[in-house]
Amino acid sequence: RNWRHRRLGMDREGIMMVSEPRTQSRESSIVSSTRVTSAGSEDEAKLESRAELLWRKRALYKVLVLGDSRSGKSSFVSNFLKSSGNGETQFLEVPAHAISKITRTLCRGITGVVVLCDVAKKDSIENATNWKSAVDQATSFYTSLPSILVGTKADLLTDVHEGFAAGADIQRVAKGSGFDKWFVSSVDKKESVVEMMGALEILMAKSNQQTCDFVLAAVAKARRKQKARTDQIGTEAVEELKNGSSFLKFGRRGKVQLRILWITEDGNNLCWGQYKGKCSNKFSLSDINGVIQGQRTPTFRKHASGEQKQASSKQRSMSLLLSDKKRPSIDLIATSDRIFDIWLRFFQHAVERKNSA
Repeated sequence: RNWRHRRLGMDREGIMMVSEPRTQSRESSIVSSTRVTSAGSEDEAKLESRAELLWRKRALYKVLVLGDSRSGKSSFVSNFLKSSGNGETQFLEVPAHAISKITRTLCRGITGVVVLCDVAKKDSIENATNWKSAVDQATSFYTSLPSILVGTKADLLTDVHEGFAAGADIQRVAKGSGFDKWFVSSVDKKESVVEMMGALEILMAKSNQQTCDFVLAAVAKARRKQKARTDQIGTEAVEELKNGSSFLKFGRRGKVQLRILWITEDGNNLCWGQYKGKCSNKFSLSDINGVIQGQRTPTFRKHASGEQKQASSKQRSMSLLLSDKKRPSIDLIATSDRIFDIWLRFFQHAVERKNSA
């Protein structure tokens, strides 16, 4: 059988033990009892990363199994794997003394939680609240994980009144702690274990669908927000840029002249001249294929000199890339940082609109 059962054991020094079943495939042949420390050798680090890769890669559902000592965690997992043969579920079993080790990193990739308690022990039932709180605290940054509470060793209760009292306590703890479902049974009965896991898998499937819907909705909302922000920037820039701004413009032969740039009232054409109203040249904004910041075009490299090569001038330089072979680019140096920022955002917005169209 291709078991997928993993135990996480930690001693007082924080040493982690990763164990896999003995019957393994050739691909997942990992030493069955491996101690990995934070200051271990390079081989141990490779072994730990390989175990992590196998753990996170091979299953559809990853279930965290929690509970006090002798609550039946190992029997629960073993009986489920033996009876169901389910290859889509992995289990991570945390020992009783490692409740403080339930962190965000440990819960990464987990899709469901099973908390087991001994119905014959009052403390074990009450401690289920602590286990659930630890998981909720570690996963508070996203939607709560599907979880079930299982009261084990019900076959040891000989008195009917004890059974009713234990069931009432488990129901109270389950509702108070936020468990999705609760069960009282014996983990030695394989049929009941499969039934419990079947209920959890239904909850995990629904949670996965809800998570996908949530992510898609968040992505759509972010795109709408970005589009509204881009449109707002473009609208504000159009109103201000109609008044015109002064630039140092490089001609095709490298002659540098002070020119006023402005856009037409319809916002579709760019004009420049010695002053606004005297347009010496005009072309459509749709002819701009891209915008480059800095002095990286052949015109800048060949003809920029003196103050034009200083760092302050380079930071205010931009080139508009065109598809015209006679004029491959329009090279500009803004006279102030504010003018540079406004026009750069406007040209970038024009290119984005052209590409999206």
